[in-house]
Amino acid sequence: MQLSREPRRGNSRERARTIPLATDPAGMEPGAFVRSANVLLRNGYSPIPIAPNLRRPLLKGWSRLCIEPRSCSEIEQLGRKYPTAGVGVACGYLGLVAVDIDTDDPDVLVAIRNVLGESAVSRRGQKGRCDFYRSERNVLSRQITDKAGKVLVDVLSMGRLALIPPSIHWRTGVPYTWLTGSTLLTLPADALPLSGSC
Repeated sequence: MQLSREPRRGNSRERARTIPLATDPAGMEPGAFVRSANVLLRNGYSPIPIAPNLRRPLLKGWSRLCIEPRSCSEIEQLGRKYPTAGVGVACGYLGLVAVDIDTDDPDVLVAIRNVLGESAVSRRGQKGRCDFYRSERNVLSRQITDKAGKVLVDVLSMGRLALIPPSIHWRTGVPYTWLTGSTLLTLPADALPLSGSC
């Protein structure tokens, strides 16, 4: 049975509705994508299904989602097709910028805070943190390295994605966690702090 496509007019909050929870054939719990994609869409983010316990998007041409999200009916279909998928958000969509800080060095964290300010939404993976902002100008994705060439900060914007809880970290096997009281599931995209310094 083929579902009809909903028109893409209107904002994502108007298109979003509840996705029925699905489980895989073995009866496993629904994955992070199924549990959170509809809320992300309603909050103005563009969700992406991620291969379980990996960091690879399950969609070819997924970077198009940095410009426009899937419709609610398409997300429902993806939830049925990939019931155990993790979830990421497409950066660049509506100005979303993720600043992935890949260190626990307090001096580096303070220096970054001094430049960008505090974020209302942050998550943790293996180490460091990933802070979410929005920008009203085009931000180039880029890496900031130390003198030895080790990546300290990854600025993720158009054409990049950020994995979010409750996805499982691909290296540790432990779920990503939110560090802040607000999350992308509770804070609409237009309420994220603006950063002109990304």
